Amino acid sequence: MQITNLEDLAAVLAKAIENDETLILTTTEKYCEVAKTGTLKKFKFALAMFNNELKIGFAFFEGDSEPEWMEDIGAQYFTETYLAQQLESEF
Repeated sequence: MQITNLEDLAAVLAKAIENDETLILTTTEKYCEVAKTGTLKKFKFALAMFNNELKIGFAFFEGDSEPEWMEDIGAQYFTETYLAQQLESEF
């Protein structure tokens, strides 16, 4: 699925976590969040344009403070496989 807006991003996230009851997806007007129940761990995902390229920025948090790390990737490279690798590495 090609991601062109926040709704597309939310759909990819929902599909990626649909079989994991410990992960919860929340969406707002500006970002999507995937949180692990019973912990303070979460990812936040947002869309942005950089030099005419749509990018997905994301950050990993282990609490409500500053992110542990941040990254961005071109939307065309943000696949369910890539997302699963990111979630598995932290959750």
